[in-house]
Amino acid sequence: MNKLFICRATVAANQRYDENKPVIVNQEDGETKFKAHRVKINGPCEIVYDKESPIETTEPGDVRCWIETDYEVIKIC
Repeated sequence: MNKLFICRATVAANQRYDENKPVIVNQEDGETKFKAHRVKINGPCEIVYDKESPIETTEPGDVRCWIETDYEVIKIC
């Protein structure tokens, strides 16, 4: 299952240091598959918010809202 989320730390760093690093993270089975500025999901997906059980990630900060899909996720840029 793919889980997509926005890395808030990268968004903040982009603003603070005038950078343009990709902030969308695509994880599959707990591992980062890729980071992107834009993605396309080729099928149904579900948006999840879970205040009490953030997903595990190697990115800084807790992720409490994410998108889940069993379908292909394509990195556009």
